[in-house]
Amino acid sequence: MDHFIYLLNNLPTESMLVLEFFTLFSILVTLIYFFREAGLYVFIVISMITANLQVLKLVQYSFYPEPIALGKMAFCFTFLASDILAECFGKKSAYRGVYIGFSANLGLMLLMLVTIGYPPLLVSKGVNFHDYLKLIFTPIPGVFFASVISYAISQFIDISTFLRLKDHFKGKYVWIRTFSSTVLASFFDNMIFYTLAFYVLNDFSIDIRTLIYSYIIGTFMFRVSIIFFSSTIIYVAKLIITMPEQIKIFGREVV
Repeated sequence: MDHFIYLLNNLPTESMLVLEFFTLFSILVTLIYFFREAGLYVFIVISMITANLQVLKLVQYSFYPEPIALGKMAFCFTFLASDILAECFGKKSAYRGVYIGFSANLGLMLLMLVTIGYPPLLVSKGVNFHDYLKLIFTPIPGVFFASVISYAISQFIDISTFLRLKDHFKGKYVWIRTFSSTVLASFFDNMIFYTLAFYVLNDFSIDIRTLIYSYIIGTFMFRVSIIFFSSTIIYVAKLIITMPEQIKIFGREVV
């Protein structure tokens, strides 16, 4: 595995961006194909947890002067999954996806707190995984509350905007509806989360230039470009969902 990671580390950062996009796309369409609505709920949980872990890592792209936090792509795909739920299964299902995503994130945090609470085993050799787990999963209150607030507000903006546009366009122009609602929701998510998490609610406040250019503007620009391409996936999702519901997994029929 170390050799594989070494190979990935030596790829251009832009190549990793493309790889991450197609990995998320593959997971999304696979879950939709096998599990329909339930698969979208599972995908929201996966992408939510992934985004909240990825945001701890900064990367440098050749076409933008400032380092940018990861997590933007995985989080954009949660909006896409919410839009697919709203389009294909209705408003109730879309909001249920928001509640499930939030509950999964909270549940993971609580369970990892219990895990960290176990006294570490002192060993003379080997890696002290306790410290690594503590570093990653001990919640920073400001970041946690910023995440909760931004997630709730942005997801409700996305779903409500998508459904209003659906009524306005009489169910047509699904790409425009998906793109518009996700861009608007992403703007509010960026503004709320990064301002609260890294400037208002924590002692390790970053300077205003880094906040604006690296976190708010930088990540938003990337999210718009990601949303532009990812919004087309809703056509693939609709095609899969409208297929016959009787499918086979390893020779067994699943409804």
